Amino acid sequence: MELLKLARAAGTRVSLGTDAHHPWQLAFIEFGLAAAWQAKLPPERVVNFMSWQKSGGGFQDCDASLRRPPKVDPSDGNQTEAAPAF
Repeated sequence: MELLKLARAAGTRVSLGTDAHHPWQLAFIEFGLAAAWQAKLPPERVVNFMSWQKSGGGFQDCDASLRRPPKVDPSDGNQTEAAPAF
């Protein structure tokens, strides 16, 4: 709850998740929604509620970099561009 309040105060966006390891645990999203409501987090700052266009397509660049293989120097086979770090 405190982290959500800090996020609200900082004006950041948040994404709610379940950390589900089994399908029945997807219902845990209700706990995240309740915490966001109690922290008075505005719905427009919850990524789960945004359309792709409203989010600014912010994940598009990340998604594209994941599909693009790192550049390799053909002369020696060494990687010339760092792979995405996570």
